[in-house]
Amino acid sequence: MAETYSRKLSAGIGLMIAGVIALTVGADVAPDPKISTALAIGGGLLITLVGIWSFRLAERRNDYDERYLKIGLRGTAVSLWVFFWAVAVWTTLERSTDLTTPVLEPLTWLMIVPFLVLPSTIWYYGRVM
Repeated sequence: MAETYSRKLSAGIGLMIAGVIALTVGADVAPDPKISTALAIGGGLLITLVGIWSFRLAERRNDYDERYLKIGLRGTAVSLWVFFWAVAVWTTLERSTDLTTPVLEPLTWLMIVPFLVLPSTIWYYGRVM
């Protein structure tokens, strides 16, 4: 049973990573606007649905500690705040300077920010709480 749970959770993480790649890089480098739109919408839906499925999987197992839920929610909130801050800073820099980003759209590069902030925030709150 634990092996099946671990396999399903790993598959969920893999599918969410595929969704992030489709939503960001895949949508940016797609040659056709229709394909780009489909990748962005499909990647976002994949992340959302698999995230809900993975969370429900952990809940059904009934060994989910509420402390980790609080830590995860705080980490997610901080990651979103940092992302919004990065977008605001980028738009200001873009308007006032000649700064450009290589290959991908600026927001695609900024999508990396929450994924860098989330692990450090979870680590911090894991130590504090």
